[in-house]
Amino acid sequence: MESDMAAYKSDFLQEVYECLDIFNQSFVDLENGDTAAIDEIFRITHTIKGMAGFLGYASLEHLCHTMEEVLCGIKNGDIEIDGELVDILLSTVDRITDIVKQIENADNDNVKIDDLVEAFENYDKIKNVEHESLCPLSAENSVPSPAIESS
Repeated sequence: MESDMAAYKSDFLQEVYECLDIFNQSFVDLENGDTAAIDEIFRITHTIKGMAGFLGYASLEHLCHTMEEVLCGIKNGDIEIDGELVDILLSTVDRITDIVKQIENADNDNVKIDDLVEAFENYDKIKNVEHESLCPLSAENSVPSPAIESS
């Protein structure tokens, strides 16, 4: 079983690094006016979230879930993308990279994410009166916030 987990981790790391490359290209595309890049950014976020959840990396899963909520709002037209939000999204990709390096080196995802989660929640406040999720797909698989100490 331990060798299986090592193999899963190895596959995860390979896949997530490929996802990070796609993230970077998608943000370049977005900056060049390709609004379809949001769909690709959402797909990659969802993929990383699922893989992280499968392997028990709760911080990474939670950060991606929170990012996914805002991306759903953008896709649905409920949130307008602006420079500040792009900065938060790019900072999140940097933090995801930090988390992946932490997983690779220490086999845990104990990296501070609270600042980015809070920043996304500020955009998530645009929810309707019933406080329904901006992203029905994401709400079905809601991820509780992990208790992580700052590193």
